[in-house]
Amino acid sequence: MGLNTTERVSLIIRCDNPDCGQGIEKLLAWLITVNCMSCPHCGGAINLESGDNGLRIQKLAQACASIDASLSKLSESH
Repeated sequence: MGLNTTERVSLIIRCDNPDCGQGIEKLLAWLITVNCMSCPHCGGAINLESGDNGLRIQKLAQACASIDASLSKLSESH
């Protein structure tokens, strides 16, 4: 079987440090497995479970699961 949608989709996470705010692109499949990461630019901690980053990860993961469910139903009907 091919890659699921979370393994194909990436998201740009913003550093929580107001003096940094850099964006870091990561695959959604990786983001949903961790709750915190270090910013490669400033070394600050980035919370992946709350705030804007957490909400984006949660909502995008839900959308990907919905897409995968629809694709699975479609392939079963053929």
